[in-house]
Amino acid sequence: QVEAAERVTVGEGGAATIECTAHANPPPTLTWTRDAHNSSNQMLSTGVGLARLVLEEATWADTGVYLCHASNVVSSAPSVATKVIVTQAPVVTQEGGGVGGAWAAVGGEGRLVCRVRAAPAPTFVWTTQDDLSLHNTEKYVIHDPQLVDGLVVWAGVLEVRAVQEEDYAQYKCTAHNPLGSDSAHLALNPPTRPHTPFNLTVTNITQY
Repeated sequence: QVEAAERVTVGEGGAATIECTAHANPPPTLTWTRDAHNSSNQMLSTGVGLARLVLEEATWADTGVYLCHASNVVSSAPSVATKVIVTQAPVVTQEGGGVGGAWAAVGGEGRLVCRVRAAPAPTFVWTTQDDLSLHNTEKYVIHDPQLVDGLVVWAGVLEVRAVQEEDYAQYKCTAHNPLGSDSAHLALNPPTRPHTPFNLTVTNITQY
């Protein structure tokens, strides 16, 4: 059985040592790698029976999922994942529409989504373009922050109900945690008319 901490939190600029252990006969070789799309599964550290992953002067780029693999000449065990969270002040992220806006028809509902990277968890404050604070009413619904990636990406959602012409405007989302804050402006827009198609080509005609 392979054992390692499920979650480790480290302050920015701090250090952490994460141990992975396993018992078998013969003693298994343990290897730490990072689980990332842009990673080439590079070995970060290795050991026999015990492998230590050391992070020094941690930055938010070190936040992620790290895998400990165990194997010996007899077999290999399923890898064990450790989530490493490096604390950081909120930063608005472009990923998944972190900034921009949304559209809604008159009488419909508009959903503005504000995405930030933050640890610990942020709180979201929404204001109008006139700097008036918004609260939960029949008109506005402010949803609780949702953790999007299981690590540090949070989404705050403002729902505008029964949209009227005067609701088409800029809204400001501000995310706070004990380390700082960041803001983004998101616009609620009316639906746009579809563009007139051009350069049409007939490729196949079926007669009945």
